Amino acid sequence: MVIPNKFENFAYFGTNYSTLWVNTNGAFSFRTAISTFTPSCSPLNATYSMVAPYWADVDISMTGHIYYRQTQNSTILAKAKNEINNAFPQLPNINLNWAFIATWYNVTYYPDNLPDYYYRKRDIFQATLVSNGAHSFAIFYYNQILWTTGDASGGNNGLGGTPAFAGFDAGDGQDRYTIPGSCTADIINIVNETNCGKSGVFVFRIDNSTIIQPLTSTTVPITTAPTTTTQITSTLRSTTTSAPSAPSTTQGSTSPLSNSDGTPCNCNNSGLWLDLMLVIDRSAGVGSDGLSAIGGQLLAILDSVPVAQSGQGDFYTRVGLVVYSGDVQVVGNLTHYQSFNDLMMDLINLSQYYKANDRIADIGKALQTTKTIFDAQSTNQQRNARKAVILYASSYNKINDDPVTIAAQMNNSNTFIITVDYHDKSGVATKLLSQISTPFMNFSSTDAGEVVEVKTALCYANCACPSQTVQLKTYDPTTKRQTYYSDCFYGVASGTYYKYAELVCESKKGTLASLTTPIKNYFLLRSAGDGVYLDKLNPSTWAWMTEGATSNSFPYMCQIRACDSTPRDCDRSGWLNIQKKRKVSNLN
Repeated sequence: MVIPNKFENFAYFGTNYSTLWVNTNGAFSFRTAISTFTPSCSPLNATYSMVAPYWADVDISMTGHIYYRQTQNSTILAKAKNEINNAFPQLPNINLNWAFIATWYNVTYYPDNLPDYYYRKRDIFQATLVSNGAHSFAIFYYNQILWTTGDASGGNNGLGGTPAFAGFDAGDGQDRYTIPGSCTADIINIVNETNCGKSGVFVFRIDNSTIIQPLTSTTVPITTAPTTTTQITSTLRSTTTSAPSAPSTTQGSTSPLSNSDGTPCNCNNSGLWLDLMLVIDRSAGVGSDGLSAIGGQLLAILDSVPVAQSGQGDFYTRVGLVVYSGDVQVVGNLTHYQSFNDLMMDLINLSQYYKANDRIADIGKALQTTKTIFDAQSTNQQRNARKAVILYASSYNKINDDPVTIAAQMNNSNTFIITVDYHDKSGVATKLLSQISTPFMNFSSTDAGEVVEVKTALCYANCACPSQTVQLKTYDPTTKRQTYYSDCFYGVASGTYYKYAELVCESKKGTLASLTTPIKNYFLLRSAGDGVYLDKLNPSTWAWMTEGATSNSFPYMCQIRACDSTPRDCDRSGWLNIQKKRKVSNLN
């Protein structure tokens, strides 16, 4: 990227540069891009100079994202100035006029292979370059570091080999600054270290021939509670080797609705409106005591759920029960149980269906039976309840009916599938059940919070957006879980002025979509499309992210509420299909 003429003198290691590259492998470079994926632990004699927040073998071919932006936004520059003043109090009057921000979000190490990429260790870090034309600074933020090394750099499971390098290199074979811990296993602890008193934050002045740290700098671990740091966020762009300039913003005049930051789904189970099938393994692998334990778990999960055949409005849940081993038995279909007490009696006595001599768990046949019940009994378009399954399995047997194929058919007909492996010591069932479940809705009975997790999954099954919209979801790589939000987005390709766009969205009981976090920003741009958005610069300041949005016609995006347990009028014209194994959009 050629930096605009106004900023052509970006000083680094005593040399002015006018070209900047964002490299996949965790570094900025000047003069040319970096092709080397294994970090060098000695000064480079190279065709490039480098600013490296975390130089390692990053792989974004399947998952993870790199966002970047250059900006003159006054709010962002003020945040950067605060960081610099905190680190360099001797420079109180520094007036910045340019910033370049890059974020490596949820990136993993090479190779990002199927089928395990959902479970990979992921890193999150950000680097900001700022300048006033004479002085240059670098600010590094480390949010999450779980891996240090790619396989091609000698790593195993993200560790070992030649770990990541963090620091600066002039490329002249001699001038280099290394953040302590680089190229060692200790670099994984950089999130707990600092040179400016804020955990996971490093600030440097980089325009001189030597890198300058804060006067009181010692890179030490933070042992007390970390200071809260407001990171400099950016408009998101897909990554390439050169970075275009970002569009300018224009101040908007209208505040968005209160739910613009991401509205949690209402998880009051007393308001569930589902058609729910319980599908329970009764084979020898579960055991008689195991069936009793499963019955107890299900009673806790379904506590307060309004089990009935009718109710006030649509807020009631019909429940059916199927048990299976080598064969399948329908204990009760969706029209059987009149109340929770009726269901409770069968769940308390679940062990009566145990088959001690049957070691087969024919999940495919059980799912096919469940699908047949749904097809016959869950067709009330007026009520339009979401279909859901809770399936327990102690093993995974594929006999005649392929469970994955049947589960895909059910998912495509609006069925939300939750799976629980029951004491699967081998781990085989756990892994294979994830191919059946709605993405990230596979659990284990050995999890300490299993009851809460499954109750939350039922909440998400009950929190659904109407057709032709996209639901906001986030993914936590640490817990390997998705969070659903009660926010639904749809784009309007026919452009208009922003003030009329707001009126159109409000007529649909919604608001103009707003970009409140980098993750939500990326989610909208990737999943829903381009358009006119609001950008939250700080708690009280909003800006229009499309230049000229106040006076020109643009496509736009509306945001409405999902249907959940909240008693209110909402659009139930058709639930979104659950897309099986859709690539995760990393959002918040």
